[in-house]
Amino acid sequence: MKPQAHTGWLLAGLLTALAGATARAEDGLQLTGGLAISHDDNLFRLRDGVDPQAALGRADGGETITISSLGLSYSKPWGLQRLEATIGLVDYRYQRYPQLDLQARNHDISWFWAVTPRLQGRLHTERRESVNTFDDASALNQSNARLRRHEAFDATYEIDGVWRALGNLRSTYDSSEQEQQGEDSYRARTLETGLRYQALSGNSATVWLRRSKGKRLGDEPASSGDRDPDYTQTEQSLDLQWALTGKSRASVTLTHLSRAHPVVPARDYSGNEAALGLNWTPTGKLQGALRWTSQLS
Repeated sequence: MKPQAHTGWLLAGLLTALAGATARAEDGLQLTGGLAISHDDNLFRLRDGVDPQAALGRADGGETITISSLGLSYSKPWGLQRLEATIGLVDYRYQRYPQLDLQARNHDISWFWAVTPRLQGRLHTERRESVNTFDDASALNQSNARLRRHEAFDATYEIDGVWRALGNLRSTYDSSEQEQQGEDSYRARTLETGLRYQALSGNSATVWLRRSKGKRLGDEPASSGDRDPDYTQTEQSLDLQWALTGKSRASVTLTHLSRAHPVVPARDYSGNEAALGLNWTPTGKLQGALRWTSQLS
C-alpha cells in the first residue's frame, strides 16, 4: 500500500487540544479557533498496482483537505454544582472532491452535580461528527461522515476516606454513512457498577462490572438467517492509576469481555483487552501523553 502523509491531521489535533486546555483554564466564556491543512497522497487507499486514472479518473490518488474550526466554551460553578459546555463547528473542505465536504456540528456539555460533598456525579451529553477514513474508491461520489452521540449519568458515593462506590448509566449511538471494515454502526445502553480505593496520595485502584445491551445498525433482521443485530456484552475491568512524579502519572487498564448473540451463537466471542498510559505536564500550559491499547471486536 502506498504511504500516506498525515502531518496535517496531527497539527489539527494538537491545536484543538491546546485550545481546549486554554478554554478550561478559566471560568466564563471562551472563544477558540483553528486552521489546518492536510495532504493525503492516497485518500481512497488504492492498493499497489491499481491505476488511479482507471479507478478515480485522475493521474494520482492524492488530496488536500483544509480543516477549520470555531468553538465556544463556557464554565461556571454554583455552590457544589458546576456547568462546563463546549459547542463548535468543524469545516472539512476537499480540494478535488467537494462532494466529500462536511460541516460538523459538535457539542460537549457536562453538569457536575452534588447533593452533599460525599454524593456527587455528572450528567453528560456529547455529539461528535467527523469524516471517516476512505478505503474504497466506490466512495468517490458519496459523503462519508461518522456521527457519535453519547449520554451518561454518573454517580459517586464516598463510603469513607478511601473507599468509593460508583454507578453509571450510558447510552451510545455510533453510525457511519458508509460501512467500515471492523467498525460497525451500533446503538448500546450500558450499566456500570464499581468500587474504588482512592489513596490519600492520589493513587487509585478500581474494579468495574459492566453490562451492555446493543444493536448493530444497518443489519438485516435476525430472521434472515446469519444476521443477528442484537447482542449483550459483559465486562470485568481493573483500572490502576498512580503518580510517578509530581508531573507524571501512569495508568493500566485490564479488561475481560464476553459478547453473546441470541440468534447466531457462532458469532459469540470473548477475550482480554489492555491499555497502558503515561501522562505528563511539564508546565501549566503544556501536556503530553503516550498510550498503548489492545482491543477485541
